[in-house]
Amino acid sequence: MTGRRISGARRDGEANPVDPVRVYLKTRGAAEHVVSGGLEGLVRDWEQFVESVADGYSLGAEDYLNDLDARQLIEEALAVAPAAQKKTVADDLRRADDLMRTLAHPVEKCLWGDDAARTNGWTARRNWWYFVIATTVDPNLLDELKR
Repeated sequence: MTGRRISGARRDGEANPVDPVRVYLKTRGAAEHVVSGGLEGLVRDWEQFVESVADGYSLGAEDYLNDLDARQLIEEALAVAPAAQKKTVADDLRRADDLMRTLAHPVEKCLWGDDAARTNGWTARRNWWYFVIATTVDPNLLDELKR
């Protein structure tokens, strides 16, 4: 036997260390904790954000927009994720998205602005998280986000 392996599986029973989502996140320049969390970590963070929105989001506009960017990163990561990995997070992501939609109302303009939407190709249909504002957030945050 030559020691070569046909599959990418490691002999010690651990999963293949080459995760296309983590590779993608690393190439995007994501923080190490985001890369190491992978798709599952991104979805877990999105769930926590949505729960914080349900409880009355208390942080500022910059944090809010960063959390929306995390949802965009999930969408991009799903494009490179293997089918089995997508299936693993699908129900949790759907539940979090559904809850966020019930907590928010649509706005006409992208929260990052028209230029960002145009440059990135974001639309209210495809990237809905950038085109809604949660009704549970502080009124001052609402004002900041509408600017």
